[in-house]
Amino acid sequence: PPPAGALPPPTGVLTKLKQLYLGFTQVSDAGCTTLAFALDSDALLALEILHLGDTPASAAATAAVYEARANLQDGGDQDELLEELRADSREMCGMVGVQPGDLLEHHTLDYNNGGWDNGGWDIDTFTYIGAADGATRTPVGWHVFRWLEEFGGRGICADGPGSHAGLNGGMRDVVNAWPMTEHYNYRADGTFDDHELALPPGACLAFRRSEEWMDDEDEEEE
Repeated sequence: PPPAGALPPPTGVLTKLKQLYLGFTQVSDAGCTTLAFALDSDALLALEILHLGDTPASAAATAAVYEARANLQDGGDQDELLEELRADSREMCGMVGVQPGDLLEHHTLDYNNGGWDNGGWDIDTFTYIGAADGATRTPVGWHVFRWLEEFGGRGICADGPGSHAGLNGGMRDVVNAWPMTEHYNYRADGTFDDHELALPPGACLAFRRSEEWMDDEDEEEE
């Protein structure tokens, strides 16, 4: 039976969920308990992507959900599922070791069932500016990125190529970078560049190094 105080587990169409983005929502420990129980009960077998991000839930409650996700049975093929999760984890660690000036990519929310590696998502390319240090109005510790228009993609701002698509189903929707005014990298005088995006650490998990940047690194090693 579900733990005391837990909400009812999902039923019906919710059992067919493939992606669940709960970052920056009001998910509590009780909500995490319900989600973990649903995963343990195989009520969310179709779930492929799970992102909790910054929520009021405790670290222990969040960890329990991710552990339940890791233990999720998928047609009895646990080894295949675990390898898939390891691959996801490697991608989610894309910010580890990133330095200012590095090129990063981020997928959009809309996709065509192909997944990132199969070209299903649109990709936006950014240069990493660095972590806010108090020199601007951006909260200290937030990460600042600049969208590079020359690489194409949907965009993140209110004008320019692909901007409308970028603001509807784009990467801002993935990381919940709304309202826009809360994610500008405001300078000390209050001005900003709408190609720049400021995000808390929990919203940076799906960035990964640009293939072009990785190619340059490989050439330097050779």
